[in-house]
Amino acid sequence: MSNARLRAQTTWSLEIYRQTLFLEPGSPEQLLVLWQIILNWWNEFRFMKILSINSEGSDAWNRDIQKIRDAIVFLKSDLKKTEPRDRLEYISKIMQCIQFMKQSNIGWASLLTNPQMANELDEEALKEIFTKFREITLARIDNDVDSIDRYMINLIPRDMDTDPLA
Repeated sequence: MSNARLRAQTTWSLEIYRQTLFLEPGSPEQLLVLWQIILNWWNEFRFMKILSINSEGSDAWNRDIQKIRDAIVFLKSDLKKTEPRDRLEYISKIMQCIQFMKQSNIGWASLLTNPQMANELDEEALKEIFTKFREITLARIDNDVDSIDRYMINLIPRDMDTDPLA
């Protein structure tokens, strides 16, 4: 993906963001548009080629990664103050969280599987990243096991007379 194309996508994202300023704050429409912007920025990050070492490439990378960071911080703020009003909104917000985690994992995998970028991380940085990921993963495993136990076992009622697997 060329730098020009990335700049065009970023310009598109910023224009869409400006349009959301006219939408009701916190409305589903505004949040959907903002979520699309976040996904667009993550895709820019994911598909971005290693930029050359010249100052323009480095500056472009830093600007783009800062925009991704800002979008993530905005999403965090939005999620903290969001209080869904009904089942549909709960499902929507859960999916928003899942989509963020998915895109985050894609971004990290892209970074760590790119030898040129991964080589820029020293052992201490990798140790810190691993420690955080291990903590997050262990918490996620605990959450998944708890959720399976609480919500998914017997989620679909079985009629013992008609179910051949019973």
